Amino acid sequence: MLKFSFFLIAIILIKKIKNENCTIKNCPISSGECIESICLCAPGYTTYYSYEPKNVTQYCNYAYKYKDWAIWFELCLPFGVGHFYAGRYIHAFFKFCLFWYLSSIKVIFKKKIRGYPDLNKVSKILLWVFGILYAVDYFGFTFDFYLDGKKLRLI
Repeated sequence: MLKFSFFLIAIILIKKIKNENCTIKNCPISSGECIESICLCAPGYTTYYSYEPKNVTQYCNYAYKYKDWAIWFELCLPFGVGHFYAGRYIHAFFKFCLFWYLSSIKVIFKKKIRGYPDLNKVSKILLWVFGILYAVDYFGFTFDFYLDGKKLRLI
């Protein structure tokens, strides 16, 4: 309890230096609480400064993404759903395209096509790349190497 109260006092002192003015309009009850005209964010929320920290119109405006959800989405639906949930859209699009290519290449091209005799080798290499990405994504989400789309940590 002593550790928490010291942490709370430190936050209040830091926010007083910033001259924060907490009201019901800029500190929503669902994501924060006004204490001595300072908005303390509820667990799972933070103030996201999109451009300039001095021009914040609303505090506690961003809900953190949960890494447990991202891990489960990526394990069960390995074509980029975990990255899409975390807001990492470019990585999600890349994994979706790779998954789509690997799943459609065997269906469309069951036999070797003239001019493309090494298509089977390419798909095997891409399958290995997909498997390696699957493992890297699991460890990346598990050990906090990946941030969400706004460069904030996953909780």
